Amino acid sequence: MTPRGVKDVNLRLVRDYARRGWLGVVVLRRAYGQSDGPDPATGYKCDSSTPSFQDGMDAAADDLEATLNYVGRREDADASRMMALGVSGGGGAVVALSARNVPGLKIVVNVSGGFALLNCDKNSDRLVEAMRNYGARSRVPNLWYYAKTDSIFPEQTVAKMRAAFLEGGAYAKLVHYPKLSAAPSTDGHQLWSCLTLTGSCASAACQLGTTAK
Repeated sequence: MTPRGVKDVNLRLVRDYARRGWLGVVVLRRAYGQSDGPDPATGYKCDSSTPSFQDGMDAAADDLEATLNYVGRREDADASRMMALGVSGGGGAVVALSARNVPGLKIVVNVSGGFALLNCDKNSDRLVEAMRNYGARSRVPNLWYYAKTDSIFPEQTVAKMRAAFLEGGAYAKLVHYPKLSAAPSTDGHQLWSCLTLTGSCASAACQLGTTAK
C-alpha cells in the first residue's frame, strides 16, 4: 500500500513468518497502492446485482491462485503446505480461493473479510449468497476473525455469512471479538490493525477475550 519501511505492518508480518520458517509473500490487490490495476471487476451498484460481489471476490482469487502457482515453482517453496491470509476485501478473496480447493492449500484465514457498498441495504444478502456458493465447494478449512462492532460487516451479517458457508459442508471456525478497545468510537473493522500493532487497542482486544464458534 505504501513504500516499505521498518514500520510497515505487512513487512513486519512476513518477517515474523520467516522467523518461524515460512516463506511469506504479500500480494497487493489490483487498484490498491502501487499495484498494476485496474480492478478487474467494477461498476457495482446498490440497485443492480450485476456485477455481483462474488464476481469481485472471484477476480481477486484469480490473482491469488496465480500467485500460489508462481511462488510454488520457487526452489525454497513447499507447494504442498500453503496458507492464505486476507484482510477486508482480501479476506473475501481468500474465502473465494478456498472454494477452488487448490492442491497444497491447507488453510485460509479471513480477517474482517467481505465486500460492501456504502449506504446500501443489500450488502448482507449479497454476501450471504456468495458465501453459500463458496461453501458448497470449499473443502479447505477456514478460520474467520471478526469484531462484533464492525460497521461494515455487523455481527448478524457475519453470523448469516458463516451459516450459509457451512450449509454445503464447508468448515469455518469463527472468532468474534466483542470490541477492540474501551473507546466506543473504535470501529471493529480495524481489527487487523489492532491485532498486528502494539498498543492499547491490541492489548484491550486480548484482555476482553473472544467468542469462538
